[in-house]
Amino acid sequence: MAEQKYLMLVSLLILLITDHSKGAIDFCYHTDPCTESVPTLDVFGRSTNCPYYGRNGLCDSSLTEAWYRTDTPMVNTCPEQLNICGTYYPVYLNGSEPTVSDGMVTSTACMKGFTGCCEEVYNIVLKNCSSFVAYCLQHTKGCAERYCFGDTGACPTTTTTTTTTTMTTTMTTMRSSPASVDDTGGLSTSAIFGIIFVAIFCVFVVPGVVLLLWHYRKAGKRLCPGSSEIPSNKVTSSQTFIMSSADVY
Repeated sequence: MAEQKYLMLVSLLILLITDHSKGAIDFCYHTDPCTESVPTLDVFGRSTNCPYYGRNGLCDSSLTEAWYRTDTPMVNTCPEQLNICGTYYPVYLNGSEPTVSDGMVTSTACMKGFTGCCEEVYNIVLKNCSSFVAYCLQHTKGCAERYCFGDTGACPTTTTTTTTTTMTTTMTTMRSSPASVDDTGGLSTSAIFGIIFVAIFCVFVVPGVVLLLWHYRKAGKRLCPGSSEIPSNKVTSSQTFIMSSADVY
């Protein structure tokens, strides 16, 4: 009796372990990808020759968990480096593709990281449908992790857009020629200032200088002594006295 209970307990544990390993991909067994319509996985940019894109790269953390068909086989060897498949951490098939006679095959996919080729493990299911291979994939746990397919596929073109901001400073330079003419046919600013200066000089400076000279000339006549020459038609008192004495003698 005790042995039967022990065997039942072991069987239950084995069943639980089996269900646990299968539970993450249990949805895969509800669909036959060879007979039912399943979406085609876009493998553009997923090949090992495509570099890492952007800050976080492309990732499958938001991938819808479902069956996908593709004509390009999943990479099944550990990549030699990171920064490929359009992402930072490439995820590859840790095994080989099944044959048609194998039916649905449960396998694992590994994420290559800094310290090893299988730092993260994902359970996946594969089925060879003769004309294509179908993959039942889980979404990855984070970015940037991505499933890799092929090694010579097309890659997105990285376009760098450079925006150049040009600051233009317009400086107005006064021309040195007083009589210069601007491009519009009128007098330039310097010529106008020259004419104004000449007008101010003629109106205020020249008359002031003439008036100042006239005042200096008038003041000079006041300071000079009068002429000592006596006109011939005028007779002084001493001359009259001398003439009177001569008449007496």
